[in-house]
Amino acid sequence: MPKSWPPLALLLAAALLVASCGGRTREPPQGVASGGKGSAGAGGKPSEQACEATDADCYAAAGIDQSCSAHADCKLSWRSCCPGCSEPSAAELVALNQTSRSLVEAGVCSGASASAGCDDCLPPTNPRLYPACVEGWCRVLDVSAHASCTRGHECQLVTKDCCDCGGDYSLEGVMSVNLSHPGHAHCVGVGCDGCLSPGPMGPMPFCSARGLCGILDYHIQ
Repeated sequence: MPKSWPPLALLLAAALLVASCGGRTREPPQGVASGGKGSAGAGGKPSEQACEATDADCYAAAGIDQSCSAHADCKLSWRSCCPGCSEPSAAELVALNQTSRSLVEAGVCSGASASAGCDDCLPPTNPRLYPACVEGWCRVLDVSAHASCTRGHECQLVTKDCCDCGGDYSLEGVMSVNLSHPGHAHCVGVGCDGCLSPGPMGPMPFCSARGLCGILDYHIQ
């Protein structure tokens, strides 16, 4: 066989990768945190940023699943190879299906490799960030601008759905925000029916010692 065939095969493989990850683009829902554009990562794999900016097939090719049918299907995961030791921002996390491989396991995480050693700490959570199922995709909802409080009556529960009436009021389906919360940015223009909020039979809002609205998982026995 001609000696030029192996390089040709590599070119064809690269072309297939470009076709699968750089073709159609999928815009994230308006007002939902997401990553920016990037380039291919090590070993020819699409990088985490490139996958976030292009078609979902790019993540699927790396074994990462962001699809969902309910809010309980989603979880928050670090984008970096080593979880941080300080409270994460929305840009440092990605929302994945509960059963999905992490970005570390898929080899598309950002920063230094975990094999080099990570800081010995318990990664904190950010009570202002929530995983949500938006239009069939797991996304990060950031309520940082509407989470401050001084007393419990300043906090309220809202569902992650566009409409509270008939929305998911389970622990996985609600967020705790202050009274200034204007509604979800990705729900602008959605008409909702009026109804009474559910009674105190499940999650309850409260104002934490840090001055942030939080959620108590309260059930009447």
